[in-house]
Amino acid sequence: MPLTCSATCRNSRAFCCLCALSIAAVGVTGCGPQRGLVGRQNAPDAGTIFESEFKTSDGPWSIEAPLPGASATFGNTDMSARDGFMAKLVFPGDAALASTDNVGPDFVTQLQTTERFGFGTLRSRVKFGGCSGTEEVVQAVLGYFSDGLDHNQNGITDDIEIDLQIACSSREFAYLSVFTDYQADPAGDRFRKLSHVVDFSTGTEYDTPADNSDTLVKSGTNPSLLRPNLLNSGNYYEVGYEWHTNSVRFFLVDGAESLTLWTLSDPTHVPQLPVYLTYNMWHPSTHWFPLSGDADYPANDVVMDVDWVRFEPSKE
Repeated sequence: MPLTCSATCRNSRAFCCLCALSIAAVGVTGCGPQRGLVGRQNAPDAGTIFESEFKTSDGPWSIEAPLPGASATFGNTDMSARDGFMAKLVFPGDAALASTDNVGPDFVTQLQTTERFGFGTLRSRVKFGGCSGTEEVVQAVLGYFSDGLDHNQNGITDDIEIDLQIACSSREFAYLSVFTDYQADPAGDRFRKLSHVVDFSTGTEYDTPADNSDTLVKSGTNPSLLRPNLLNSGNYYEVGYEWHTNSVRFFLVDGAESLTLWTLSDPTHVPQLPVYLTYNMWHPSTHWFPLSGDADYPANDVVMDVDWVRFEPSKE
């Protein structure tokens, strides 16, 4: 049976939609917005490699942490980090809060570049946080840009997203999405995007059958992605994407293996505008697939650690 969720829930400051998916189509729940910050319009020199070890706060980064106790800090010590230092994003827990408290983009913990980056390879070593099965916080590594214009002149406002997302309650699932357009409309939100989900506990993969749909259908099983404890180990993993004019490939490095999580090879769905490199965390009010129903606010802090990031531009 197809997995479904409501289309997209966003606000005027833009988005990264992460749907709450359920196994049964009748168990549809909502999805949550994530704020994207807009900075300078120009991209860095196409031949420049961007790197950060997060030892200090010096550099092209902006921070958003509106909740009491939330933070995105540099120079935290960690012996398992490459140079002993890393950035730490904290989404604050509070056992007194309910599923409907502090939901969505107004309460995001976020670290984002002030420059935009175009075609190339993003690599980052990240440790994703966990929480109980009744709670939920979404953790994302993404490229994002929206300025409210329709640059490709297809009648829908451009919204560029290249997203890898992990939910703290079910880290065995990786949620991958590529957006080119999104526009809120009283008659129904309009968007163009494709999504892919990997279940590391079984190797099962799911895809959206159309670019205006949030329905997910099982598309196969990949034995090489059967790794039940992959992101539940509390270790760092290198993740990222290779972005070319005609394709986007998401990957995760497990030991010496570079695993292809998904390759989007339809050029009509590949973003063509440069993006801000972003890490963020936020609380949705409902669970994503495979869970359903209300998602509790986390009782304890959920922490995402970022060891390093490297972006190497390509010419195509």
